Amino acid sequence: MSFTHTNKVRYEYTAAGTTEAKQTEGSETGSGEANVSETWILSSSPLTVQNISFFNLEAKGQVLSTFLMVEGCNGTLVDSADGAVATLTNGIPQVWSKGGGTDFPVGATNPMNDSMAGLKFTPLSPAAENDVVTLTVRVLFDAS
Repeated sequence: MSFTHTNKVRYEYTAAGTTEAKQTEGSETGSGEANVSETWILSSSPLTVQNISFFNLEAKGQVLSTFLMVEGCNGTLVDSADGAVATLTNGIPQVWSKGGGTDFPVGATNPMNDSMAGLKFTPLSPAAENDVVTLTVRVLFDAS
């Protein structure tokens, strides 16, 4: 079975009443995917680290495409061994595709690590107790 993920990025810039717009995209097809969407109500102070133990990835080199996004607060995402994955800004997705060896979009890099046996999300200020937070992680990989 194969899976295809497509990253579409739209750039729009307005100056002197004129808008320049361009959409680019990159698609990847792989044999496996890992998809996580978790929603929490933040509790306690300091804010609790949220564990996602069921996320597993053997090798960074298998990854073909990623989508990372948090809604409700800013935060950091690390693997189970505290290896950095990403610092996420509320509502702003981070996307990456291998692009046949040319990172897409330009300047993006593969955020995953080798031997990932889980993820941990830590909310950052100004997150507060009782905030509702949703973390979305989508990873396409070649399992062969």
